[in-house]
Amino acid sequence: MATQAENLNDNLFLEHFMANHGLFEAAVQIVSEPESRSLFGKDILLLLTILLQYRKYESENPFVIKLSILDNEMALTGIAMIMSNILAEFNRNYAESQKEQEGESSWWNSVGTMIGNMFIGDEEKRRLLTLDDSILIVFYETIHLNRNFISTLTHAATDCAQINSTFTDLSSISLDQQNQANPDSMRLLNPLSISSNKTTSQNNPNLPNSEITFVENPPDNLMVIFLQACSSVLHQTKIESTNIYDTTKLFMLILQCISEDQYANSLLHDPNLVYSVFLYKAKLRHRKIAMEKEPASRPLASSILDLMIEFIQSHLMKNFPFELYIMSVGIIQRLLCYQKKYRIRLDFNWQNLWNSLISLIKFITSCESALISKGHNIFILYSKIIVILNIFITFGDTFLPNAETYDYLYYDIMRMRQVFDNLLSLLNRYVSSADHKEYAVKVYNQMCNVKSIIFHFTPRIDAWSTANHIPSLTEQQVLEIVRTNYDSLTLKLEDDLDQYERYQENPQNSTFFTNLIKQIMSDARNQLSNLSKFDQINVLALTNSTNY
Repeated sequence: MATQAENLNDNLFLEHFMANHGLFEAAVQIVSEPESRSLFGKDILLLLTILLQYRKYESENPFVIKLSILDNEMALTGIAMIMSNILAEFNRNYAESQKEQEGESSWWNSVGTMIGNMFIGDEEKRRLLTLDDSILIVFYETIHLNRNFISTLTHAATDCAQINSTFTDLSSISLDQQNQANPDSMRLLNPLSISSNKTTSQNNPNLPNSEITFVENPPDNLMVIFLQACSSVLHQTKIESTNIYDTTKLFMLILQCISEDQYANSLLHDPNLVYSVFLYKAKLRHRKIAMEKEPASRPLASSILDLMIEFIQSHLMKNFPFELYIMSVGIIQRLLCYQKKYRIRLDFNWQNLWNSLISLIKFITSCESALISKGHNIFILYSKIIVILNIFITFGDTFLPNAETYDYLYYDIMRMRQVFDNLLSLLNRYVSSADHKEYAVKVYNQMCNVKSIIFHFTPRIDAWSTANHIPSLTEQQVLEIVRTNYDSLTLKLEDDLDQYERYQENPQNSTFFTNLIKQIMSDARNQLSNLSKFDQINVLALTNSTNY
């Protein structure tokens, strides 16, 4: 009924649903209980996707209000578990597809894949490698509306059914006793207390060694699985497809909302909450990829930064996704503002970030005419990049890991000074013209510290090179010149570097969500029409069995 009308807001059934206040409570009950969640969890999220979007920009949507104040921990954890399972399945399917493409599968797996391909058509393969946007919309809405949901991002949640049970008789602790302690049969596991190949008997001496074993790796939390899924989507560098672009944008919007929330940032930067997140890297001509089989455990903020850096490096293309670059640079800025504010010294390869941002400046400058002809205001992106560099220049000593890292910031600016010289030449042209003059003047003024660094160190490097008859200086020689000439360098204290425009869905993305929900409803109608009569009877039978 919720998907019958092509235009969501024309569906009169939904008006009835808006007045039926028991429908939301029923959905909460379904996602809270393991059995009903396993049967109808995905369908409930699809229904919530539709109901949350109904006339949300025209009137007060009661489902939006109820979701924003939901504080039922079991329901929120249940929603997180549904999302985790769906995203984890997508991750597995994508990983298998990558193994097939790269020939990493074993001989036996190759035979199995060949036999499987006989029964699975190309359309089915595409479906398995396509992420359901309705899941991401519910993720986005829950993160955007409900701050209580933030805490579920780093909880490792698993159903009891997911525990690999090899026991025949539990004399000390029975399942009934476990269920009495937790009536919903849901276990919230702290990933920090579980290591690989560790049995529960090691944590509980009352259990024999042979009775219960956890799976080899501890259960991942929603945030880890989400970042891996995001990496899988970003790994597909050709995002001309509307579906891939929309999915990528949803990921970016979710990360933007997370990076704006102070409590979420405290979890992302907590040095005691470290996770191993596998991130894909695109094959590019100018770099060699050394894939880590077991990535190091780090705070989640490091993984998000790596994800944004990978996006910046891998999508410098003719069909430049300008909007996504604005969002990715904005996410980086938000994380840095939190680190600056609380003086968090994240152990991270900051040079990788600086080089990526400078390479982005170089690309935009070289494609200036083409980008402007497409209606992109490149000066907005320039401004965001320069603001990030100014945060490092002005306040880097308060949150970078050590003084040596701060030295490398100046080294990279000097090493890539030709990029900044070209940018200044471009800005000079637009400052004296009518087109984009206001934006060009703003960026030109923001370049004050970068210009000061280049103008200060260039003559000193040249003088040292001439005096020592060394035309090409090494990295360490340049760093030594930088260290010995800090005292005479004058920098400007930029205002409002840690200020950014907070995210607002309406009107920025109202059209995006309106068009996306139309596509989701169309896909849902197609799936329902493909259900056979037998399948529909089975669904009704399952529904009746859970009611009694």
